[in-house]
Amino acid sequence: MKKLTGVVAVVACLGLAACSQVEDMVDKNKGGKTTCGDYMKLDQPQRTDVVLKFLEEKGVSQANDIAVTANKTAILTFCSTVASSTDPISNTPIIGTPPR
Repeated sequence: MKKLTGVVAVVACLGLAACSQVEDMVDKNKGGKTTCGDYMKLDQPQRTDVVLKFLEEKGVSQANDIAVTANKTAILTFCSTVASSTDPISNTPIIGTPPR
C-alpha cells in the first residue's frame, strides 16, 4: 500500500509540474512588453506567438509569414546587438507592415 501511495504522489507532482510549465509559457507571452532577455530564452514557436501578439498590439491583425519572419529577425538582431536584456522588444521597429 505504501508503494502505491508513493506512485500516486509522484504522478500528482508530475502533473503539477506540467501545469506550472504551461503557466510559465503563457506568462512569457507579453507581446511587445517581453524583454530581450525573456525573448532570447524562448523557442521558435513561442517567439512566433510573441511576435504575432506584438504585431497585433501595433494594429497588424493578420501578419503574413514574411512579416513575422522579418520581425523575428529584427528583434533577434536588436536584442543581440544594441539592446540590454531588460529592454522590451517593442523598441524594435516594425518591418514589412503597412503604414498607419
